[in-house]
Parts: sequence; C-alpha cells; structure tokens
Amino acid sequence: MATEPAAEPAAQLAIHDYGLIADGLTCALIGRDGSLGWLCAPRFDSGSLFATLLDPDRAGVCRWAPSGAAAGAGKQQYIENTNVLVTDLAGVRITDWMPARFEGGAAAAGFGGGAVCRLAE
Repeated sequence: MATEPAAEPAAQLAIHDYGLIADGLTCALIGRDGSLGWLCAPRFDSGSLFATLLDPDRAGVCRWAPSGAAAGAGKQQYIENTNVLVTDLAGVRITDWMPARFEGGAAAAGFGGGAVCRLAE
C-alpha cells in the first residue's frame, strides 16, 4: 500500500463510482478507487473534511490503494444485510464502516459522531 501522496491527482470519479456508509448522524462516500471522497463530521450539517467529489484539485481526500492501482478499477459490494462496504482493488480488500449511533444511545469511546473505520487486507 502506498504511504506517500500520488505524484498526480487521481482521476475524478462519477457519483455512481461511490458507495455510501453511515452512522445515523452523518455519512461518507467511498470510491471504487479506495478514496474517501465525501465526509462531513460529526453530523450532516458539519463542514466537510473530505470533499474530492466536489473539487478534486482543492478539496481533501483520503485514499487507500496499492501503488499503481487504476482509479475506479475496484469493485464494491455490501456485506449482506449490513451497511459495511467492501472494495476489492488490485488484490487488496478494503472494508469500510461507520459504527451506528442512535439518539440517546451510548457510543463506545472513539466511535460514533462521524468515525470511519477502515480495514485493509
């Protein structure tokens, strides 16, 4: 997995190239290229942390992908009956989710309020 920024910006993905994960108070859009292309946290009405979906040159992005992986080349699917998104990209599997948070419910320390969990295998 690349740990340094790419030399050139990744190609702009179309809206249909993103999967949605959510925690009940906000959501994130995860691209087929391993990018976190949209996130407002801790709520929908908060400022955006990542917004490459709107402006790929100036907005923030978090991208996990093997070096040399083509933008948008991955395949995505949800684990059955869940809001857990799995992206398979160039031999790497990235699993993304946001721990659910319910009004009045206690959230575990560090979870809820816009936390995005990512697991690369």
